[in-house]
Amino acid sequence: MSEVGMDELRQIIREEVKRILQEGELEFIKGGKHTWYLRNDGLHISAATPYVRLEGTETGAADKGIKEDGGTLKIYDFAAASDVMDLEAHASRHVEGGADPISGLTASQLAANTILFKIPVLIPDSQQTGLAADSTGTKWTSDFKFRIPKQNVKDVVIRATWTASHTDSTTEIALIDSTSGNTVCSVSGNTGTDAESTNYTEANLTDDGLVYVRASITTASATAGATFDITYVAVEIKVAVS
Repeated sequence: MSEVGMDELRQIIREEVKRILQEGELEFIKGGKHTWYLRNDGLHISAATPYVRLEGTETGAADKGIKEDGGTLKIYDFAAASDVMDLEAHASRHVEGGADPISGLTASQLAANTILFKIPVLIPDSQQTGLAADSTGTKWTSDFKFRIPKQNVKDVVIRATWTASHTDSTTEIALIDSTSGNTVCSVSGNTGTDAESTNYTEANLTDDGLVYVRASITTASATAGATFDITYVAVEIKVAVS
């Protein structure tokens, strides 16, 4: 058996590697003084401050890469031997007060109630006196009507103050949808001081439809001639962009 020289052995190895690369499929390669793994689904490098370097050779190319350094992921300029960007710290640039705050957001990109404001609507003809409370039914309807677009509306509240001549009547003051006649929200009681509704029903509000205020007696006083007075009625529309 003839001996194989080192040059010949190297040539054989080169040819075998070439053949494997041309004809075979390598699923796993391991190497390095530390450890790196090249698989058909990814590259895993295990070392102190590991990096992936991309050295371009075209005109004006850069020599940059991505590296892990001190627990954060950075873009690194190998030519300048300096960090270009800390990717994890970069997020702080885009918050309010950062160097590059995010703009052009749509409402759906905002967290719930990021922008919240209230629109008060004072019903101008709501001050009423001597309304009959000795029978049930509608006793007053506002001549003032306004529209509520439903987009971004989170709540609609009616607020009112009213008094009664007798304690056995019940008054309801409600915001009414002009299209359907349904109650959007309401307050009720024998009397009320700055009483606020908590029963907004979105389904009862027609988008951009007219609404008005109505006062009714739901429980009549047993005393003939009983009355109630309305001091004021206001509607508060809560709008939140989110």
